Amino acid sequence: MGSVYSEDTKYDLCAGVVTLDYGELIKTARIAVHYALEGVNEWCRRIRESPASKLAAQWMLSDAQHLAIAMTTLFYLEEGKLREEVIIKNKE
Repeated sequence: MGSVYSEDTKYDLCAGVVTLDYGELIKTARIAVHYALEGVNEWCRRIRESPASKLAAQWMLSDAQHLAIAMTTLFYLEEGKLREEVIIKNKE
């Protein structure tokens, strides 16, 4: 497989190595936080306007869990800027 390189983000994907743009990872985490927060806010609005249902509560919980994951990821990425070494593990 040949190398796939993105000039805009400085990502690079070749045979056994992937190069990631740390700034783009942070930007992606910020976007995830924004969209997850929008989801939680939308469910809050819906619940204020009409009676809450079990399904609405389950969807709101799911969005809140996504928000927690996104915020945690963003926190560690931001803190990683202050570290000499950042390790990203590739595991399933």
